[in-house]
Amino acid sequence: MKALIVLIMVSLFLSSCNLSESDTAVSIEVNNSLKGVEITQATDKYDQSQGLFHIRATIRRTGRQHIGNLQLKADYYDAIGNKLAESKVDPENEIKPGDSDDVETTYLFPTVADLPARVVLSANDDSLNEAALRIESAR
Repeated sequence: MKALIVLIMVSLFLSSCNLSESDTAVSIEVNNSLKGVEITQATDKYDQSQGLFHIRATIRRTGRQHIGNLQLKADYYDAIGNKLAESKVDPENEIKPGDSDDVETTYLFPTVADLPARVVLSANDDSLNEAALRIESAR
């Protein structure tokens, strides 16, 4: 009986050691509005010890059009739809037409209670945003 109790206590201790990284109940949506680019899958992980929320997504180039500066953008929302934050990341390598790459973005949410309820992922061509800003500021 004592051995069983010790075994249960050791098991509980070991399972509590894995709490630094946990799966979350965050809804991830994908917005594939950039022509020629598709986000094919996404996963999330929250690291409680660092307060970092990681999103890993696979970006695939489906078209041949020029993309100046491809980025993965994550918009974070609370349960009632208010935007909390955003993060962006560039792929480490150029993604050529027909290829794909795994990209990860992170954002600091200090506690589990701070986590967003929903994340919307999108692929952006940041060079288009820069060109739009230059046109707007020239007016």
